[in-house]
Amino acid sequence: MAKFCMYCGKPLEEGVACSCQAPAQQPAPAPVQQPVQQPVYQQPVQVAPAKPSPVGEAFKNMWPFIKSYFTNPKEAILNGAKKEMILSIIFTSIFAIVFIIAKFLDVLSVVSGDGSRIPIIQPLLAGIVDAALWVGFSTLVLFVVAKIFGANVDIKDAFVTAGLQTVVPAGLILLSGIFGFASATFAYYIYNLAIIVWTITMVFDIINYLGSVTEAGKKFITTLAAIGIAIGLFNFVSGKLDSWTYSSIRPSYVDQIMDYADGLGDVLDAFDF
Repeated sequence: MAKFCMYCGKPLEEGVACSCQAPAQQPAPAPVQQPVQQPVYQQPVQVAPAKPSPVGEAFKNMWPFIKSYFTNPKEAILNGAKKEMILSIIFTSIFAIVFIIAKFLDVLSVVSGDGSRIPIIQPLLAGIVDAALWVGFSTLVLFVVAKIFGANVDIKDAFVTAGLQTVVPAGLILLSGIFGFASATFAYYIYNLAIIVWTITMVFDIINYLGSVTEAGKKFITTLAAIGIAIGLFNFVSGKLDSWTYSSIRPSYVDQIMDYADGLGDVLDAFDF
């Protein structure tokens, strides 16, 4: 007898179950799509360039300043006085070294060939003091005269100006020390030329600070008096230092021993052994 499915009425074969109640095959779940990650834009890191040191910048500006000084000294000094403090200190230090070298050369020219001992401390200190007085007196003259007549200048600007103005005198003073071996008279003239250049540069600096030659001309006597006092004091102190240096020159140790031996011989002769 044929069998039928009690649920759907479908005829069934013997021993075969109807498939209407079999669990429906679930479709495979669709793969979950991961959201596409958009690339994140990163701002490039800005690396600041290494800032050069002030001293390095000053040495870098040295040669351009020297060229500008010999082509347009007024512009070079007026611009340099506002921003070249370190360069001015460098020039002042070089000026002191030049003075020291010139002092040693001067002593060498005096004792050359006679075997005397060369002093060390005296020329060293004399050169440093001379350079300090030169720049110090220049600074005071520029500042005081400019202030008396109402110019807009401070002590820093005056110092920077004085230091920058040592370029030419430094060269002349070094030459005077070198030429001292050939002619003391010629070396003396070169040294005095450095003093003259110093005087002229101070006059022009004061003219620049006062604004015009006319304004400076009205104060001509005061300007020259201040410069004259500064140069007079410098020469007086420098002369005393030179005398101190020359007086420190002593004979060599060999000469001293020979002198002692001669003295001892005289003593022994006096006893008539």
